[in-house]
Amino acid sequence: MHSNLNHNITSNRTNVVQRATDLSDSLLDSNPDVDQIGKGIKDCFCANANYVQNNQRKLLDRELRCSFCQEMFVKPVTLSCGHTFCRFCALNFFLNNTLACEVCKSTDVFEHPFDLKINTILDSISRQLNPKQYLRKLKI
Repeated sequence: MHSNLNHNITSNRTNVVQRATDLSDSLLDSNPDVDQIGKGIKDCFCANANYVQNNQRKLLDRELRCSFCQEMFVKPVTLSCGHTFCRFCALNFFLNNTLACEVCKSTDVFEHPFDLKINTILDSISRQLNPKQYLRKLKI
């Protein structure tokens, strides 16, 4: 069970890094200011720390969202299928519906709903990204 959880956390971290790389590549591919011959960016906006920080924040805001509530993760739990939800949202869904993943419909996601473990890495990122929103949602 612990090795499966460690595998899910590692897999989730790899997915976030891959998505960040994909987004970065798509931004460069779709930007008319990029010289595709290999000379780089005409007006090197990558050197602009605010531009880079804003793009990173947009990526994290989009990727760190619960499929149920469509808000930033609070106490996220990663199921054995690899999908992640807020702990409250997952428990609420599983107690009122089926014991299956809402995204992929896999039914073999855990042994018992109360066995869901917090994904501490994603929880820390969510909390640091927007502490006010995190605390507001935590109180709900």
